[in-house]
Amino acid sequence: MPKELNTIEEIEEILSSETLDQLIGVIENEIVEAKDQPWNLASRDGQREFARDVSSFANLRGGIILVGVHTDKPDVVELDEIKEVRWLPIALSGGSLQRYSP
Repeated sequence: MPKELNTIEEIEEILSSETLDQLIGVIENEIVEAKDQPWNLASRDGQREFARDVSSFANLRGGIILVGVHTDKPDVVELDEIKEVRWLPIALSGGSLQRYSP
């Protein structure tokens, strides 16, 4: 069943608790973006995609980009829904929770 998180604090609480299965069923919205893989910053396309994702939050009220999260489009909602959460190696994640607010 799709569910929506409406505040950055709700997402941070889940991330801080490390019970990431709570993210399953969450749908992407203006504060939640899910990425299956890290951006390939060695390529121009990867750099553009990264800049596009980050700037979309900078132009609104901030948000959280979740990397290592597989999404799918459910039948009842047009937005992507988180179906699977995978831990990334610490070297890829930077080892800390980062928050951006404009």
